[in-house]
Amino acid sequence: MGMARQLLGEYRVRVRAEQERRALSLRTGVRIGGQASLVAEYGEGVRVSSTTIVDDDVSIGDYSYVGYGSSLENCRIGRYCSISAGVHVCPGEHVLSYATTHPVALNGEEPKRAMVTIGHDVLISLNVVVLAGVTIGHGEVLGAGAVVAKDVAPYEIVGGVPARRIDMRFDADTVAKLLDISWWDWSRDRVFRNQEFLRNPSEPTA
Repeated sequence: MGMARQLLGEYRVRVRAEQERRALSLRTGVRIGGQASLVAEYGEGVRVSSTTIVDDDVSIGDYSYVGYGSSLENCRIGRYCSISAGVHVCPGEHVLSYATTHPVALNGEEPKRAMVTIGHDVLISLNVVVLAGVTIGHGEVLGAGAVVAKDVAPYEIVGGVPARRIDMRFDADTVAKLLDISWWDWSRDRVFRNQEFLRNPSEPTA
C-alpha cells in the first residue's frame, strides 16, 4: 500500500505540473517542456524544448527560444534570443584550488555562482558553454562549441575555447544605431511592420 500511495502521489504531481504548463501556455503563449521549472520567469511567446532543463533561478525574455538538450541555470536572458541545442549556461564548476576537485570536499555545499546576463537578440550556437558571471551584449553571436569565460561586447562574433573575437557583425556606426533603436523593445506589431529594416539595418524604420 505504501508504494501505491507513493506512485499515486507522484502521478498527481505530474498531472498538476502539466495543468500548470497548459495554463501558462494559454495565458502567455509560452511552451515549455517537462524539465523546465514552473518557478522560472518566462516572457510572452517563449519556447523551451522538451529535453531542456531550466532551473528556478532563470528568466527568459519575450519570444526567445531554446533548443533540445540544453541546460540553463542562474541566468537572465533577454528578448528574441536564439539558443541552439546542447547549450549550457552557468553550469556548476569544480574548485581547482582545493586539494581535490571531487565534491567530497564540499561537504554537500555547492559553491556560489555569479549570475550570467544575456542581452537581447543574441544567437547562441550549438554546444556553447557560458561560464558563471559572464555578461553577453545585445546582438552577440556565440559560435558553435565556444566556451565563453569573459564578457562579450554588443554585436561581437566570438568562437573557440576559450572564446575570442572573430569579427564584428557591423561597423561601429551601425552598432550604435541598432543599440539606440533597441528594436527588441518595440511592440510586436511594430516589429512585423519593420521586416525590411530587420533584414537590412540601413533601411529606415516605420
